[in-house]
Amino acid sequence: MCPYHSPLIRPTHQTDFFHDRTLMTWEVLDRLAWECGEHHIPVKIGNVEEPLQHPRLVDFIRACRARGVPSVHVTTNGVTLTEQVSSQLLEAGLTSLYVSLDASRPDTYRLVRGYDLEKVEANVRTFLRLRRENGFSCSVMVSFVKNKGVSEEEMAEFRRRWLTELDGVIFYNLAEYEAGNSRFAVINPVAKELMQQVGGRWPCLSPWQEAYILPDGRVYYCCETVSKLAFDNLMSMGSYPKQSLVELWRGPLFNQLRRDLVLNRLEGWPTCKDCGIWMAHATSSEVDNGVRITTNMITEIIQVEPT
Repeated sequence: MCPYHSPLIRPTHQTDFFHDRTLMTWEVLDRLAWECGEHHIPVKIGNVEEPLQHPRLVDFIRACRARGVPSVHVTTNGVTLTEQVSSQLLEAGLTSLYVSLDASRPDTYRLVRGYDLEKVEANVRTFLRLRRENGFSCSVMVSFVKNKGVSEEEMAEFRRRWLTELDGVIFYNLAEYEAGNSRFAVINPVAKELMQQVGGRWPCLSPWQEAYILPDGRVYYCCETVSKLAFDNLMSMGSYPKQSLVELWRGPLFNQLRRDLVLNRLEGWPTCKDCGIWMAHATSSEVDNGVRITTNMITEIIQVEPT
């Protein structure tokens, strides 16, 4: 279960990061759309937040696409993905959508998500219908976290139900949280083999691939740092929009982190030192009976191969 919602993990939070509902201002969103368009930066919305709760989400997506952003992705729980919202997202230029379901049975969904599975599934199918009827190009996938107590049979049901309807099905391995750090019970065989080849860990690629901008302007370098804000007041890599995206990306803190990752010199970066996400950059892919399965430490992505 997501650490921000789990009744076991939420009481262990040591900061008030998730206590307040904070919205990014339109001035900041507009600046992001302009900068990302100018530099052709893909935009992803949805990590620890629910994007559909922002009243200017559609306006932001539209602004991004109008200004040259190559792709805009949204991850949502799908609860408020109504027909009207779906139509607006597609017309604004959304290019990919992930819906977090975590169940194929109503009882499991209510336990994990606290809502009606049939309503959310209907929302997903409405989105698919609108995409099909209007000829929009937008990739759609659903995801399932392998929570404790969920049977293999239910996960197989989930795969059968959605694989032929969507562009892919994603299974996430369950991460245990200990003192704010994620721990995986099993190391992916591909990662294990690569660790043997290189004699240990390799540099995490996240600080070369992404940056996370929070509503209050703080900037972080991976999903794990954002997760840890529930437990630690981590140092921000800068302040947006006081600094531009280019200034942040090429700035001394990001460059120092990249240098220290290459040299495996992580004493000054405890979040990285105790993290296992770096192993997720080792992936394997195979095709079986027309179905491609791509796996790493965190995810298993299943997609029907085009014919």
